[in-house]
Amino acid sequence: MIRLINKDFQANNWSVYIGVIVFIFISYLVTIPPTVIFLLSTFAIVFSAYSHDDKNSVNRFLLSMPIVKEDIVKSRYVYSVTIAIGTLLIQLIMMNIISFFFETNLYMYTWQDVMTLIGMVGVMIAIFSPILYLFRSITNAMFFICFLIGVGTVLLMNELERVLPFTNTIVFNDIDAGFALLVERYFPAPAYIVFILFSSLLMYLSFLLSIYLFKQRDV
Repeated sequence: MIRLINKDFQANNWSVYIGVIVFIFISYLVTIPPTVIFLLSTFAIVFSAYSHDDKNSVNRFLLSMPIVKEDIVKSRYVYSVTIAIGTLLIQLIMMNIISFFFETNLYMYTWQDVMTLIGMVGVMIAIFSPILYLFRSITNAMFFICFLIGVGTVLLMNELERVLPFTNTIVFNDIDAGFALLVERYFPAPAYIVFILFSSLLMYLSFLLSIYLFKQRDV
């Protein structure tokens, strides 16, 4: 399975990874919410790997070899989690380096934010991965995911308005702290651990569903 994971990493060349790091750095300096950038960057890299495989009929080639379908799906989940953790670590390192050398008002992740982001990206992977196996067209899958992102964004913004001290309008650049507050609002104590456990369970069920969908496909 290590070779399959390595294949996923090679689906994007190093210029893509470097470009994402530069994007994360610049967006942080111009005060775009790092939470949004984290989720966007993770999704973009992972989706690019799916798109590469679809465009080049990689799965068809893999199934012509003695490889178990479960391993193909499992490697993609491991790759997704690895990209998410790597992106989060890059952001944390970047934040600490900038705060060490410069006095800024830029947002810094707290441990609550880190726990929340781990849970959020787990939920994101759990929801989006089966969709990418459900649709035969990667384009249709992308449109459906974008629709879900749009609906989810509207719902999240409404919830953030309830937990953040905004008066008339939501200040987009100040929403980062709100996600952790939502976890505390909707999950019992210890809220962050419960949220991560919930996310992990969701990912496991998602993994089983993705395996089922992949087996049903005529790759």
